[in-house]
Amino acid sequence: MSTSSSPQPQGTVTKSKFWLISFAILAVIVVIAAILTFTNERAKAYCVYAFKDDHFSKGDKMYSTLPPEKYRKAPMSLALYRLIRPITEHDIDSIESDSEKKDSLKLKINPLLEPYLIETHDRTTIAPPSYFTGNYLGSGVQRIKYYDSPQITYTVVDAIVPGSLSIDNSDPTVPPEGYIWANNTYYCPAHGMKNAPGKTE
Repeated sequence: MSTSSSPQPQGTVTKSKFWLISFAILAVIVVIAAILTFTNERAKAYCVYAFKDDHFSKGDKMYSTLPPEKYRKAPMSLALYRLIRPITEHDIDSIESDSEKKDSLKLKINPLLEPYLIETHDRTTIAPPSYFTGNYLGSGVQRIKYYDSPQITYTVVDAIVPGSLSIDNSDPTVPPEGYIWANNTYYCPAHGMKNAPGKTE
């Protein structure tokens, strides 16, 4: 005599399929989100900031994470960054020059240029034991060109009021061709700042 298994209730099969399809859709969404996050430099920089870097409120004291503790023996100078932006026709019209010179400058405007941060020759002194750097103004994702890199990348930077400021008037930093200073604010990469003073060994 042949035997046969009892058929599963139709509702159980439908429910299993529903959860399987839901899980598959969720997995696809997670994968797509991960791909978009880690292929988008701006999003990736913000994720690092959100989960790894210290956060501040306006006016908070900021302390450098540099140098490594074993080197914290004496004061050091810390490089400051400033934001540059592409020059515009309005900028050119505002300078004191003849119309022929202005027309020549306008022809050199490159519409493909974008703002970014550059390292300046201006410095703030950080000293043991705390390595206080300055006071926090705000933060955001910016394009940045580090001094030792030819590439422009994205990172989160903190706008600061330096605790001390040394401006190198003998060798002032000049924006590259096609750019001017966007503002007078100084910036530091957020990964180099923390909200508690350091300790010496």
